[in-house]
Amino acid sequence: MTAAFAAAGMIRPGNGVIMVGGVETMSRPAIGLTAATAERFRSLFAKDPTQAVAEFSTLKAADFLPAKGWTNRITDCIMGAHMQETTKEWEITRESQDDWAYQSHIRAAAAWNSGAQR
Repeated sequence: MTAAFAAAGMIRPGNGVIMVGGVETMSRPAIGLTAATAERFRSLFAKDPTQAVAEFSTLKAADFLPAKGWTNRITDCIMGAHMQETTKEWEITRESQDDWAYQSHIRAAAAWNSGAQR
């Protein structure tokens, strides 16, 4: 979201196209490796990538660290909590978020109605 806000601030005539990307993770929750297992594989990949790939067959259930619900494994916060912090820091009201979403849907409908690809 921060990148999108920064890009929005750069939109001026003559800037051309500004693209911002992101990742949706709600439909595919993260499953990571424990810190020890991740370090083992980082070390193996640095020394011998072929051997590191072969080592994948040795992984056991204890080597995996499932995400706690939908939390970010690094911050231990859910996406909603991150957005609450962002909206507070950027002083974005609920009303302005709703208006942004509404305008986005209006623009999308207009694009579809004018023949844009879906």
